[in-house]
Amino acid sequence: MSIYLATHHIDENPMPGLGRLISFDPRDADHPLGAAAPLQVDKSMMMWEAPIPLNQGDTYECTAYSAEHFLMCAPIKNKLYMTPHDLYKANQANDEWNAPGDSETPSGYHGSSVRAAFKVLQAAGLIGEYSWATDADTARRWVLMKGPVVLGTNWYSGMMKTSASGFIRASGTPVGGHAYAIRGCDDNLMCPDGSKGAFRVLNSWGIGWGQQGKAWLSYKDADGLIKNHGECVTAVEVFNVTPKKITGVI
Repeated sequence: MSIYLATHHIDENPMPGLGRLISFDPRDADHPLGAAAPLQVDKSMMMWEAPIPLNQGDTYECTAYSAEHFLMCAPIKNKLYMTPHDLYKANQANDEWNAPGDSETPSGYHGSSVRAAFKVLQAAGLIGEYSWATDADTARRWVLMKGPVVLGTNWYSGMMKTSASGFIRASGTPVGGHAYAIRGCDDNLMCPDGSKGAFRVLNSWGIGWGQQGKAWLSYKDADGLIKNHGECVTAVEVFNVTPKKITGVI
């Protein structure tokens, strides 16, 4: 496997409460979400039913928490899969820096990748194929018509707190990497950056953050985040079944 890493996300610990590491696999291009996302949409707003936001505290386990949120959102709602901590351990056992035969494992690294989380969910039997979006519009069309997605992006100081209107902004100083679920969007929402349309973020910092644990992120900011070493992934098929518990290397 050819893995390309932004090494500063490994050599320097992410800020507590974050934990997403950058990775890139050229084979993602073989699974484009654009091939599955509807080209035409017949609605301008959608908000999928979602759980009460979980709280990762000061851990580096956002990839696990965002994956749990993804599973627990409609249209196919599953229960919590293992504990987020156990899922995080499974993610690390199977991520790009720990899987046998892949890149050299860095010493004492914190965090994991969004890819590892979806790999574990697939092995557990909770999802089928998962696909990747490379821009916000593809993600928007999917969220409006099909279901939630997970974003893994750089996280900036302007995203640590929400504005009075509930927005986070991709501005200020980079503070690490973060993974978070997108449970809805609104094409008609006016954004502080002057653009129109925003995603509804379901974060993993508990209900005391933002608007009861949620926030708005403009399509414009999301597009820039995805295109700047970011990723957007969702499962084309989600199953409501009794999953297999993954505790080690797949």
